Amino acid sequence: MSWKLVKRVNGLDATRVYTLRYTSVLLSLLVWFGSFSYAVAAQDIEVADIRFGQNGKDTRFVLDLSAPVKPRVFLLANPSRIVIDMPEVKWRVNKDIKTQGLIAGFRHGLFSSDTYRIVLDLKQPAIVKSAFQLPAKNGYSDRYVIDLSPAGGAVFAKAVKASRVARLKAVRPTVV
Repeated sequence: MSWKLVKRVNGLDATRVYTLRYTSVLLSLLVWFGSFSYAVAAQDIEVADIRFGQNGKDTRFVLDLSAPVKPRVFLLANPSRIVIDMPEVKWRVNKDIKTQGLIAGFRHGLFSSDTYRIVLDLKQPAIVKSAFQLPAKNGYSDRYVIDLSPAGGAVFAKAVKASRVARLKAVRPTVV
């Protein structure tokens, strides 16, 4: 059995203290560089177009983007709304957009220094049936698609609560 002499600082091995210090410095640098690259990359993203479509009772909302993003989508009640938070983007949609289906109207704008928000006002409670990214292909740009389905009051209230919990746990929207 061999013994080794270890300096102790506040009850911890000195090597453990130094490891903790270096780890915290490294994590701080990674967060700082990560937020910097996020901001630089996000400023280059453009929303070129948006579309609404209806298929039976369901409604589809499509964002045409210059690069893939992973937005944060959540529901709000009173009044019923779908909120889409993205990294800061440039809005390049130059036409009047007519909503369809479950969507009564929409608004958009810079919500905070690094978050662009689109709010879909609903005619009636609805849930997000699916939300997915489509890569640029065959002349189409990157797209983010949200499919909505009508929902009863109880189902909508449960979905609002679930999206609130998910939103509190989630990280900010990111550039893919």
